[in-house]
Amino acid sequence: MAILFRDGDGIGAKLYTLFVLGFVAFSLYGLMIGFDPSEVWKGKIEGYPWIAGAVLLVPVFFDKNPKSKLSEKPLGYVLLYFLLTMFAYSTLKYSVPAMHVKLYGVEFVSKARVTSTHRKNGGERGRCKYLINAKDLFQETYWYGLCSNKEFWEAVDRNDRISVSGKETEYGRLVTAFYRE
Repeated sequence: MAILFRDGDGIGAKLYTLFVLGFVAFSLYGLMIGFDPSEVWKGKIEGYPWIAGAVLLVPVFFDKNPKSKLSEKPLGYVLLYFLLTMFAYSTLKYSVPAMHVKLYGVEFVSKARVTSTHRKNGGERGRCKYLINAKDLFQETYWYGLCSNKEFWEAVDRNDRISVSGKETEYGRLVTAFYRE
């Protein structure tokens, strides 16, 4: 496993590497699932990503592997701290509450107004080719980025009303279905 680990890495370094890779994967999952956090939850996590980034960086300071070149480049610590903090932010804002909503959420049905539609060109990478942005009519703090098929995307226009349904908790909403009224 020379791709993940360096020669001479102990079990602690290997566990740390696997933990950080899992952390990054969980963070990216939260960004891709389409979770919309509530305003209450957004306000509760303000300082925690900075702390989590620092905690995740501590083992790097104690890395005694002779192949480690990071101690020679202090700017590398700053960059790594910034990256870990951003992944922590994504995890705390999206991934953790999205999992909570999936497990413990209650069903909701609401109406939304289409604010814009976007189509990605064939050469662009991304998870959604036909994107519909909509704003909830009853709770205006919720904005939805809905990934659609071509037929539905062509059928809706700006300011059309659509129905959305899914699961919600006090942490936010996760849309599982949407349809035109």
